[in-house]
Amino acid sequence: MWKKFKRFFFPYYWKEKEGYYEQAHRIGNENYLIREIFPTDIDALLHIERLVYEGQVPWSKSAFLSELYAYTLHFYIAILHQKEIVGFLGLRVSENDGHITNIAILPEYQRRGLASLLIEEAEKFALENECQTMSLEVRITNLTAQSLYQKLGFDTRQTLVAYYSEGNEDALDMVKPIK
Repeated sequence: MWKKFKRFFFPYYWKEKEGYYEQAHRIGNENYLIREIFPTDIDALLHIERLVYEGQVPWSKSAFLSELYAYTLHFYIAILHQKEIVGFLGLRVSENDGHITNIAILPEYQRRGLASLLIEEAEKFALENECQTMSLEVRITNLTAQSLYQKLGFDTRQTLVAYYSEGNEDALDMVKPIK
């Protein structure tokens, strides 16, 4: 009975057993694996958030679970190096837009092309699902991320005043047309 219940109410439970999404990549001399995120990965994601966001966790465990079990079309992937999650990306499809909800790479793995790789994988998913744009928000003070997003074809659409609750910081709303 429990298995039937889980299958009906938690469809993503079965994907974990099937190895739903997985791809190997080589960057420089290192091998990486990109795979779907599962509920069992959330503690690792929270650990990455703490290191990237100076002790803060912008997304709670319940926020991650809510996204992973949402019935809206979404794509949550992790990048692993030597079986350790070193970064992740989340994307939610809304109408014709693939919105990047969250992206983080461990500090010691930044500037290796991992974020670009995750965004490229997200763009493939968005295209496969008939999105015409990709969008995201980025802190106004995060010039490094803004530079990366601009390099990948994102342009600023507008400034969102006091978007982030921590520090009341503004954000740039960025968008990229995709074909």
